[in-house]
Amino acid sequence: MAEHRKKEDELNKYAKQQDILLRVSTLFNTIDDFIHQLSEVLSVVGDGLAADRVYIFEDSGEVGNLVCEWRSNQVYVHDYFTNISYKAIQSWKVLLSEQGNITAQSTQALPEDISQLVERQGIKSMLILPICIREKAIGFLGLDNHQQHIIWDNIDLHFLKVVSNLISHAFDRHYSAKELTLTLENQHRINHELVRQNNDLQQFTYIVSHNLRAPIANLLGLVSLYRPQEPMHEVNKMSMENIKIVSYQLDSIVRDLNEIVEIKQHLIAEIKENIYLEEEMREILNSLERQIYVTQAQLEFDFTKVSHIFTIRKYLNSILLHLLSNALKYKHPNRNPIISLSNEILDDFICLTIKDNGLGIDLQKNAKKIFGFHRRFHSHVGGRGIGLYLVKLQTEALGGWIEVESQPEQGSVFKVYLPK
Repeated sequence: MAEHRKKEDELNKYAKQQDILLRVSTLFNTIDDFIHQLSEVLSVVGDGLAADRVYIFEDSGEVGNLVCEWRSNQVYVHDYFTNISYKAIQSWKVLLSEQGNITAQSTQALPEDISQLVERQGIKSMLILPICIREKAIGFLGLDNHQQHIIWDNIDLHFLKVVSNLISHAFDRHYSAKELTLTLENQHRINHELVRQNNDLQQFTYIVSHNLRAPIANLLGLVSLYRPQEPMHEVNKMSMENIKIVSYQLDSIVRDLNEIVEIKQHLIAEIKENIYLEEEMREILNSLERQIYVTQAQLEFDFTKVSHIFTIRKYLNSILLHLLSNALKYKHPNRNPIISLSNEILDDFICLTIKDNGLGIDLQKNAKKIFGFHRRFHSHVGGRGIGLYLVKLQTEALGGWIEVESQPEQGSVFKVYLPK
């Protein structure tokens, strides 16, 4: 009779465990919300086995980090460990490796380093099983009991090994999905970069051909005018003077193109550093001291929201110098310049705002040209027309972008967005 009763209990336990496995398998049909699904699985297992606590730790090498856990309503202890230092419990990994599990009806029977840890938590019995991916342990599944000592039989152990395997497969799929997502994101970045480089190459090809064509044509024309048989002829003198001027222009264009190539190809091996904006502005103002004095400019700076920025000093200095220099250079003839510089944090970017009351730019006509190479919008002021082009290029090289608001006779507002 007793034997029959025992068989009946085993069959009931087996049937209950099969029902739990079916529910666990169903929960892992997808891994859209992995941590939530793990929590649901632990709830089903803990409830079904009348455990006090079920948990999963992920192995990060020297420390096991708690991923998720389930507790029964009977557990009132709040001092649970959330991570495990394997240096403090060296027997832990040894037992898992040698025995394939850590099973204890009484935690006092465990090695001293483990028993001291778990008994402080009020744990009376426990069962630990590894979570493996491709035969490598990446964490463990654990069950604790605080109310009474539990005897884990072979049926329980086999059942929990199946649960552990299902969790292991779920982790494998989760990691594979993450790797695939990262691969796709990386491929997207590569494709985006290839498109950007192709556009840059086309733009650079246009710049080279367009801006070099005129001075080269001028040189060819002047050389054709030269009369070698009449060295002292007036035409020769005029030709040489103009050849000299055009050569300087050509040299200036080539130097500008070299600077562009340096920025585009990131050949300047600069290191990012914390730059305090007030200190950087003092250096820039020293270099603009004469322009400020001559124009009687009033400059206002507010760095209370953001005092420093982590970026490349050379580029930041060049960006601010060009924008402030332009604000002074293109001042309105009927008023002294008033220039303000402020900043704020917008999401993951720092926005530097440079505002002036100068001549302004007609964006309806020039919006697409404003950041072009060798573009100028006020002919009465000298310049190479490359400043804003370099500002845009350097801002993008730092991972940001630039925006402009402007109206003729009203002034301009430049907003430079740089990563925090």
